[in-house]
Amino acid sequence: MSKRGDNLGAEQSRAEQSRAEQSRAEQSRAEQSRAEQSRAEQSVDVLSFYGVFYLVIIYRGNRQTAGGR
Repeated sequence: MSKRGDNLGAEQSRAEQSRAEQSRAEQSRAEQSRAEQSRAEQSVDVLSFYGVFYLVIIYRGNRQTAGGR
């Protein structure tokens, strides 16, 4: 009888361990996707900053060549 109880306890601990490993894997996947998303947002911010900077330079250059109008 006690041997059957030991087997049941071992199966429960294995199930809990596999659930814990699964939740850790899901958590690391979520962290990785968040990191990738923040990197993408940072690159978009940098690109938009340089785009606006470039447009301002072109606009100022066009104004100067057009006689300061």
